[in-house]
Amino acid sequence: MSSSTKRPRYSCTFTDVLKEKFPIMKDGREPTEVFCSICNNYVSIKFKGAADIEKHILTEKHKKNVLIVSSNTKIDSLFHPQSSGLTDKKSAAEATLAFHTVKHHQSFKSMDCTSQLVKAIFADSNTANSISCARTKTEAIVTGVISPWVIEQVKVSLQNVNYLGVSTDASNHGAEKIFTIMIQFFDWQEGIKTKLLDVLSTPDETADTITEIIKTSLHKHDLLTKCVSFTADNANVNFGGINRRPGQNVLTNLKNILEKDIVGVGCPARILHNCIQHGTDNLHIDIESVVMKLFNYFSVYTVRTEALKDISEYIDVNYQKLLFHSKTRWLSLFPAIERILKMYEPLKQYFLSTPGVPITLKNFFENELSEIYLFLAHSLMSIFQARIEDIEREGNSVLDIKRILESTHEILVARSNANFMPLKVRELLAKCTAENQEVFKQDLKNMYKTCIEYLIKWMKPLDDFKVFNWLMLTRGEMIDFDQIAEKTLLEKVSSHIKYDKTE
Repeated sequence: MSSSTKRPRYSCTFTDVLKEKFPIMKDGREPTEVFCSICNNYVSIKFKGAADIEKHILTEKHKKNVLIVSSNTKIDSLFHPQSSGLTDKKSAAEATLAFHTVKHHQSFKSMDCTSQLVKAIFADSNTANSISCARTKTEAIVTGVISPWVIEQVKVSLQNVNYLGVSTDASNHGAEKIFTIMIQFFDWQEGIKTKLLDVLSTPDETADTITEIIKTSLHKHDLLTKCVSFTADNANVNFGGINRRPGQNVLTNLKNILEKDIVGVGCPARILHNCIQHGTDNLHIDIESVVMKLFNYFSVYTVRTEALKDISEYIDVNYQKLLFHSKTRWLSLFPAIERILKMYEPLKQYFLSTPGVPITLKNFFENELSEIYLFLAHSLMSIFQARIEDIEREGNSVLDIKRILESTHEILVARSNANFMPLKVRELLAKCTAENQEVFKQDLKNMYKTCIEYLIKWMKPLDDFKVFNWLMLTRGEMIDFDQIAEKTLLEKVSSHIKYDKTE
């Protein structure tokens, strides 16, 4: 046998070291060859091993195939084996992102870049790289998966509930009226629960329109016969006034549809908001108007703001931006007044030294009672602020609301009887003229009187619930049996309950 036909004494094979070094190469048909997944052909490594693979990688054919593969996505990369678990992880991640978008009131458009951002941040995560959840898919997940599931969970939780209350209110969204339909009920395991049932748009907000959307929404979810109460804003269209007059209003319409008497409860937060508003209307200075006018004067004018900053710095007061107050937002007045009091001296110097300012604001800061009225309103607002926040807690019952309103009334009566003034008010009032002191004291009496009268008037519809006061007893409190035995609302509630004679 000639030397040219002799077999080599050593042949190279595709070892584990080479597999790790060249991941694009796979096992060939024999130990001495490899399969190139890029070029889709076999390469012999029998003689030089790694050198043969490197030589193949440097060929023009391989380089061209690399460019083709990098610019195209293989169809098998779009599908994942069920056993890998990646599909479930991807679905869970996309659903979580969709829920997060809704929870924080973000636009679906924001998801166009969010999924790409997640991929960039978590580039080493297979789950993150598999996410493809832009605005269209996000909306589909929310409306087609999350929303039906949430509604189904509400239905399940209501299966063992016999009675519930419905509430609604309108918001303007452009030219549309948007109504939310809420229900509240008692769950034996979790206590008082509040759920959003529907969000509907209407062309108007007449009594018939509101009644129809409530009826449709409750009927759709098989809840119409379970309704025993209605809660809404205190407008005449909902209740027919404070005396609950029968007529063209939502409460009367619902009673006629259900063919039974139901309980009507107005908005307690609105009651307190209107109470303080009516009270401060007795003052010689329109506090609310001044607060709004001050904000509007500086809000979009850089030159005015910079001048106020300079004055603040000169008199060594930390500049703070004035806050906006809306007449329909009952929690915005208190912090707005508090901010003005912190900035009172710079504001006073600005309006008394700057020509061409509004005469209303100039007269306000020239009046020696202005700061006193602000401190008085701030002190009174602190009472209402805390109680409105208590009212807005989730899970309140009508008895909780009744007790909050009663405690507010008790504080106002105590202050009125004592002609209460905050210490700062007393200090500043002592420096005023005798005439202004009398004016202020009379305003103080009228303010307390108006607040108390307004609150008593609007608490009247809740008197029916005093029969249940014993449910709110705390340690050390006592109640007469006669109070428990009172009728009125107790008879209404009893009329809804069907007893099993065998029990």
